[in-house]
Amino acid sequence: MKVTKHKKIRNYMSFYMNNFGFREPLLILIDGSFCHAAYKIHLQIEEQLKKYFQCEVKLIVTACIITETENLGSGFVGTTQLLKRFLVHRCGHEKRPIVGSACIKSMTFTCRYIVATQDQALKQWILSRPSTPLFYLHNGSVPTLAKPSEAHRQAAEQLQRGLVSVRPLDQSTLTQLKTKEGIVQPDATVEKKWKKRPKNPNPLSCKKPQRKKQESSNGNTKTGVADGGVGKKKNRKRIKVPKHVVEHLKAANGPGTPKAKEGMVQQNATTKKKKNQNNPNPPKNPGQPDTTAKKKKENPKNPNPPSKQEKSNGKPKPAVANGGVGKKKDKKRNDVPKHAVEHLKAANGQQKKSKNVNKN
Repeated sequence: MKVTKHKKIRNYMSFYMNNFGFREPLLILIDGSFCHAAYKIHLQIEEQLKKYFQCEVKLIVTACIITETENLGSGFVGTTQLLKRFLVHRCGHEKRPIVGSACIKSMTFTCRYIVATQDQALKQWILSRPSTPLFYLHNGSVPTLAKPSEAHRQAAEQLQRGLVSVRPLDQSTLTQLKTKEGIVQPDATVEKKWKKRPKNPNPLSCKKPQRKKQESSNGNTKTGVADGGVGKKKNRKRIKVPKHVVEHLKAANGPGTPKAKEGMVQQNATTKKKKNQNNPNPPKNPGQPDTTAKKKKENPKNPNPPSKQEKSNGKPKPAVANGGVGKKKDKKRNDVPKHAVEHLKAANGQQKKSKNVNKN
């Protein structure tokens, strides 16, 4: 038991020596309550404490503690004589002495002392304050050193971190030197904190604004004929006959047949219309008479007779703008389908055979 007890004491004292700077000889500050309890059990305080700590020890008291025990009465005469044997430390309250517990609290702020007391209130204060060990008599007879409290351990950890880590003043000087030499950029250490902002709506879920059709000043829509413009043509579905089919039909019918003549007349009419559209006012040759122009018969009663459109509608025909082209009339074209072409080919072949037989 003695071996384990001494190991605990060494561990506790090494903790205080390494973290809070306690050195030999150990200074033990004794109050009146501890001295009175030791006097009752006839404990040799100085001898027992040297054996307990196994090192040199100095027992210290103050004038405030001695005066407090003297004022308690005749029952504490032996304790006052015992206290006067120890070293009296100057506390600064000699002219106006104060309570012993308050004097001990003021003494622990300046120097490193081990406080020996039996006062419960003083015990709680010592355990809550770091860097002050507590010594007391367990059950009024066994001298014991209190285990380091949680406050003592936290204070020791902070001191160790302070020794290892860099001070804020040194850190600021290091950053300034690094930025001055160009080792670190000035904004590299600062982290930007992005604030959450409201997001925009989904563009796929939003409808695009529909443009309204702008009406012209004359009341015509976009599809109407503007001044100096060309009217929009309607898209018609046409069944186009290839050229080789048309040429084959012409050869089968012959140039003298009525069908061939009708096809030639239609081709000439379309070519003339295209020429007239490209050149609306062709120059006239003064040497030759204008055969294309038709003479109109003048009516003696009505020299300006109305046209067919005016007779039908009763309204004058709208004039075409200068430099523009009027809207073309949609002509119905009877395009020949493929099955009709094949039928005609077969019919023409039979007619030729019959003619050859009659001649023979």
